Amino acid sequence: MHRTIIADRLDHRGMPSRLRAAGEVALIFLVFFVQGASRAPEVNEPHYLAKARHYWDSSWCPDDFFCNSADAHQVFYWTCGWLSRYVSLATMAWCGRLATWALLAWVWRRLSWSLVPAPFYAVLSAGLLAALTSRCHMAGEWLIGGFEAKGFAYVLVLAGLERLVRGRWGTGVVLFGAASSFHVIVGGWSVVATAVAWLATSNRPPISRMIVPLFLGLLLALPGLLPALSLTWGVDPEVVQEANRIYVYERLYHHLLPARFPPWFVVRHLVQVGALVALVWMARPLDERFGRLARFVAAGVGVLCLGAAVAGGAKRRLH
Repeated sequence: MHRTIIADRLDHRGMPSRLRAAGEVALIFLVFFVQGASRAPEVNEPHYLAKARHYWDSSWCPDDFFCNSADAHQVFYWTCGWLSRYVSLATMAWCGRLATWALLAWVWRRLSWSLVPAPFYAVLSAGLLAALTSRCHMAGEWLIGGFEAKGFAYVLVLAGLERLVRGRWGTGVVLFGAASSFHVIVGGWSVVATAVAWLATSNRPPISRMIVPLFLGLLLALPGLLPALSLTWGVDPEVVQEANRIYVYERLYHHLLPARFPPWFVVRHLVQVGALVALVWMARPLDERFGRLARFVAAGVGVLCLGAAVAGGAKRRLH
């Protein structure tokens, strides 16, 4: 019995499993550090960190129009903005980056091991993740980057996906709700993909077992959902329409308007998506874990196609 317990705590090379896990997380963190390290502030950091500091100290830039505008990411400002009271914004950016990358490294290893429980495959997959998200994105999206709400949202999404892969649907939904509190778009689309995957799964848990997790997920999402919805409450419809036009066609066209994407970005992303979908689908018969991942990925690709179709059918003239 004693020998069995000792063996369970060692890997096939005699290395303690916890030590190996810590080593893998450290190597993944190094990969993310090499990928994301850049001089502060990075894109979006001036906006997030300035708002976060003003949230905790309204006497800082008291008359600034942007700092006094509505807070769409209150959970991020509340949980992270206090740091600005003690360090400079550049130091705050680096503290947040390091914390985000460390959490991403930890949760990525958990997700990787849920699918391929073999030493150091998580490090290899992390390298592929960094390379592909950097070189094959289509809409200017990133996973490993500066310090902002999106990073923490992705940590929670990956944690929820790890639970989903293992068949813990309820825990996954709760984590996706928590991700929505930081970034309602990142977390919200993950909930949609999970709903589609659940409907497409034959051995899914009954809806009666999902009511409590759904309620808890919604409760956690409200701090991110309500501020986003409140941005247009009581606002003249023409103003909202013009704001939406600016949002889609001028401010975030690199995220939302495929017709404005560089053609090579579209081609390389579609090649990547096709290859990844094929690989996941081929692995699906090996284990139900890959099947759940395949359905989640398929739902995400479906959302992408639907968005492209909507954008392609828009009649508004591009500026």
